[in-house]
Amino acid sequence: MGTGSTGSAAALAGAAAATPGARTTVAAVLFCDLRGFSATAAALPAERVHELLSRYYAALAPSVRCRRAAVVQCVGDEIFAVFVDDAGGRTAVAQALGAGCEMVARGERLRRSLAVAGLPPVAFGIGVHVGVVALGPSGAGWQPGCAVAGDAVNVGHRLCGEAAAGEVVVSAECRAASARPDRFDERPGTVLRGRPEAVSVFCLRAPEGRPAPHRPGPRRPRSTRPTGTRPTGTAWTGPVRDGGEPAPRRPLSPSRAPPRMAPTGGRSLSVAPS
Repeated sequence: MGTGSTGSAAALAGAAAATPGARTTVAAVLFCDLRGFSATAAALPAERVHELLSRYYAALAPSVRCRRAAVVQCVGDEIFAVFVDDAGGRTAVAQALGAGCEMVARGERLRRSLAVAGLPPVAFGIGVHVGVVALGPSGAGWQPGCAVAGDAVNVGHRLCGEAAAGEVVVSAECRAASARPDRFDERPGTVLRGRPEAVSVFCLRAPEGRPAPHRPGPRRPRSTRPTGTRPTGTAWTGPVRDGGEPAPRRPLSPSRAPPRMAPTGGRSLSVAPS
């Protein structure tokens, strides 16, 4: 299925039914790839690169796993997820777009995690496409796994390459299967690598009302109110006069003064009735 064609959910379901093979189905594919990772990896020791990727996977992979992606692969600096949908692709597209938005929102958490570990910040882009794919086991028995084949996988990977840092770029087919096609900005005339003709791709806008990521601000400074000097014999806790001089506390009146108690030496006193 080429990116130049405009496919509906019914057309995608028909194509999957007509393709031979029991594993053929309609699916939404999502690719997430780091930007400038080769230069970052070249400047770090191997163990630090491994730590960076581990934190990257830990921060973003839950966004696709919690939506029950059929396939999740983390290879190099790339996260690949497949959402299967036998009802025409709309549910799979909703899951993939939701995962993409959540991954972008988790970017701030990832940057804080890397900063705590003394690692450089990273940026990533995301591409989403929907089409017919074939799912099946891979390897010759000695390396079991799941392979995902089809032109939709290639298109999704190319769309990821068109996404700038923090963007979710989707195909026209993906936008058509979305429940909110008004949430996309069109980029006409985009030429995907390996494609002879230019196509229109779309950039997903962040959902309205999403709270801004938390950025801890500077700590509030301590109070600079002058404390003054303590007058002799006066327990001052009151206000300060102009110029920083403390205002002495007014002495208590005799009626409000506490009674003086004679020392008892630790014994209790009893008062005889008069």
